[in-house]
Amino acid sequence: MADLPDRRRKKDRKHHRKGASNHASSNGMDEEFDSNDDNYSVVSEADSVDSQFALEDIDGVDYMEDFEGKLKENIEGCRQKGSNGRQASLLEVQKALRRRYAGEFLTDRVETMIDILEKLMKRGTGRDRVLGSAVACLFCLQVGEDDSTKLFDALKPILLTLINDDTVSPDERAAACTALGTSCIIADVEMEDMIECLNTLKTAFSKKILNNDQFHSAFANAL
Repeated sequence: MADLPDRRRKKDRKHHRKGASNHASSNGMDEEFDSNDDNYSVVSEADSVDSQFALEDIDGVDYMEDFEGKLKENIEGCRQKGSNGRQASLLEVQKALRRRYAGEFLTDRVETMIDILEKLMKRGTGRDRVLGSAVACLFCLQVGEDDSTKLFDALKPILLTLINDDTVSPDERAAACTALGTSCIIADVEMEDMIECLNTLKTAFSKKILNNDQFHSAFANAL
C-alpha cells in the first residue's frame, strides 16, 4: 500500500510529459510568420520548408527586378515634353517610392534625379511642381543624409523663391514648404541654412491671408 502514492506520481509525470509533448508539437504546426506582407505557415518537413523559401527567393528577385525596371522607365518618363505623360510618370514614381524601399537604386541615380527635379521646379507647370515636391520628399527619405544634402543644395533657392512668391498658387507654395522642410531636416545643412529655412517657413505660415478656403486647405496639409 505504501507504493501506491509513488505509482500515482510516476503516472502523473508520464501524463504530464505526454501532454507537454503534444502541446509543443501542436504549437510548432500552427505557428505563423509574416514577412513582406506575405503570410506563410511553418511546415513540419524540412524539404518542404527549403522548397518554399527557394521559390519565394526567386519570386522576390523577379519582383525586385521588375519593380526597378518600371521605376527606371518612369524616372526617364519624367523628362517627356508632353505634360500629361510627364505628370503620369511623376505620379508613378511617387507611388513606387511610397510602396517600397529603393535607396540603393536611387543612390546610383542621384544626379539624374536632381537634374529632373531641378528642371521641373524651375520650368514646370503648377502640377509638375506639386508632384516634383512630393517626389523630392520621398527621395530624401529613401537615400538619407548625404544625397539629400545634394538635393537640398540644388532645390533650396528654387523652393525659397516659390514660397515667397504670392503670385504662385497655394498648392505649389504649400508643396514647396513641405519639400523645403523635409529636405532641410534630413540633409546635413549648415546652421545658417537651417535658420533661413525656418524663418521662411515661419513667415509663410504666419502671414495674414485672405479668407480663401483653397489657401487654408493647402497650407494646413503642408503643416
